[in-house]
Amino acid sequence: RDAARRASRRRAARERDLLPDFVRLADYVEVEALAALVVEAWAGFLAELLRPRRAAGLLETTVRFADEGATFAPTRAQIQQTLAATADALVGLLAGAPRLLR
Repeated sequence: RDAARRASRRRAARERDLLPDFVRLADYVEVEALAALVVEAWAGFLAELLRPRRAAGLLETTVRFADEGATFAPTRAQIQQTLAATADALVGLLAGAPRLLR
């Protein structure tokens, strides 16, 4: 009976020693899964942007005609700025993800 108790304690001690590695693994799996979701979403958006034929437009654009010529809104620079801000926000999401370890 004492031998069984000692064996149980040794097993519990071994399992206790494995716990930090398990928590670290769970943390890595969580962050990797979130990163994969972000990459997948961004790749899907890029594929949609690059799709050659579509029945409806992807972005809403306003064209104004004046004596000086036509102007478009939003401008290409505004669209690029919005896309860059979105990419930065996704990176920030990953950086700010709740972690099991700090």
